Amino acid sequence: MASIYDFKNHNTFVLDLVGQPVTLVSISEYSRIFREPAPESQDKSNWLKYTFYRYNSELKSLVFLSFMISVFGALQPFFIMSVYNFALSSSSESTLYWLTLFAILVGLMEYLFKKMRVNILATSGKDLAVHISRNVVGKLLWLPYAMTSRAGVSSQLARLKDIDQFRKLVTAESTLSYFDMPFVIVFILAIAIMSGTAALTVLAGLVLMFVFCVYSRYIYTQATSKSSRANAMVSYQWNEVLRSIHTIQGLPLLRVMQTRFSASHKQSSNDAESVAKVNSRVQALGGGLIQAIGTASIVTAVIGVMDGTSDAGAMLATVILVWKAWPYHGHLQLHR
Repeated sequence: MASIYDFKNHNTFVLDLVGQPVTLVSISEYSRIFREPAPESQDKSNWLKYTFYRYNSELKSLVFLSFMISVFGALQPFFIMSVYNFALSSSSESTLYWLTLFAILVGLMEYLFKKMRVNILATSGKDLAVHISRNVVGKLLWLPYAMTSRAGVSSQLARLKDIDQFRKLVTAESTLSYFDMPFVIVFILAIAIMSGTAALTVLAGLVLMFVFCVYSRYIYTQATSKSSRANAMVSYQWNEVLRSIHTIQGLPLLRVMQTRFSASHKQSSNDAESVAKVNSRVQALGGGLIQAIGTASIVTAVIGVMDGTSDAGAMLATVILVWKAWPYHGHLQLHR
């Protein structure tokens, strides 16, 4: 008689195998603890996509709310333009009151949508972090043995650190700005309605900012990769010390620790300092670039008023829209 246990469905089967040739497969304790991931994660090409399949509705809600927030944010500057063009020109208090009421309603709607978006991230963020960690680590644990047996301890530790960085990326508060990035087109369309030339300046700035973001991402990645390797080496040294603690008993422990950790800690500190310098330099250059492009867009709008192709109300609205839009342009560079 043979007893077979189904780990997936938690069922036990008893089969009569008398006189039948069988192959004995041993189930290790490792396999009992880390069971095979769910079938939806078995697609080797899209397993990361399936990690988020439980949160499709939340992601769609975040996209919709981000779009509505961008629309309401773009409507606010039109209030300034309407005050100049209608209320002041006609000296009508009733027109001013109606415009003010409309602006208040728009501001309240924008606040409510932002609150709804933050609530979604707050309620789902913790669960999403645990879900990502479990699924990604589970996928790594079930990689083919040939892909993991040759990897050193430091490589395994660095891989787990990268998983933690990915988890922080998708659950941080700054992640909301990634949902806002595609809807910068709403601000650009609003600027184009009031001042087409200023919109062209903003578009040119977008291209320049994108090139700068790609370059800054490259140099930042180069710096952080060195730092990650150095930190992984420190973790590897700790791992080796803890694994061989019985062999160093009786030896001068302080000297052993200094010998093992002095070089790796020094390299880790130097690389961390280099990353900090690169990060501050990139942020300073990116902030200056944002200021320069925003100022150029505003100057273009002012020139339009001086040429008579635009009015003062449209110019003020354009200025507000430009400064509303540019923080999103700089997000990829300022919030890695």
